[in-house]
Amino acid sequence: MPVARKAVVTVLIWLLLCAGIVLVLYPYVDRWMQEKQQTRLLNEWKQYKNQLATQTGSPPPISQAPVSVEKPGDDGVLGMISIDKIGLEEPILPGSEEEQLRIGIGVVEPDRKPGEANNYVLAGHRSWTYGKQFSRLNELAEGDLIRIESGNGNFEYYVTDTFLVKPEDIQVLDNSRGKSEITLITCDPPRNPTHRLIVKGTLRNGGK
Repeated sequence: MPVARKAVVTVLIWLLLCAGIVLVLYPYVDRWMQEKQQTRLLNEWKQYKNQLATQTGSPPPISQAPVSVEKPGDDGVLGMISIDKIGLEEPILPGSEEEQLRIGIGVVEPDRKPGEANNYVLAGHRSWTYGKQFSRLNELAEGDLIRIESGNGNFEYYVTDTFLVKPEDIQVLDNSRGKSEITLITCDPPRNPTHRLIVKGTLRNGGK
């Protein structure tokens, strides 16, 4: 084999090897980058809440009704959702497009705020490529606690129901009448989903 041709073949082999390595590593690198962004957003939110507590002299209380001031954190972060039972702690972001769902939990109805008499709807991915997010949402059951931190207060919801719906069944987004509810939405099953897993909750302490 001529030297020039041998060199070309060697280069092609190395390129194919590199391409294969990139394809194998990409999901892991992508996941690491998304988790790094999630951590940064959570840290920024926690710093904001700590600064707020320092200014007021006490940490924000668990609220039954929202206060009048709402201030998002950096990068449009609206708050944080945490569910102790499944080890969940994720930033809440405005909107439910891929841009938001890749790095956190998205607000589906932007005009609704937690703690108010409405249906506060949040959506999240379940695929491992994007980190945990709502990957363990199926483990929740009636009575489990969902905590929401936001610029207008901290709120606790108790899970009241979990069920599956078809993707086209959008009644779960309907606003509640005089009740403070939360709806969490994710895909089911995680791979090749055919349905949506819905978790419904009601504001603790009899909030409307």
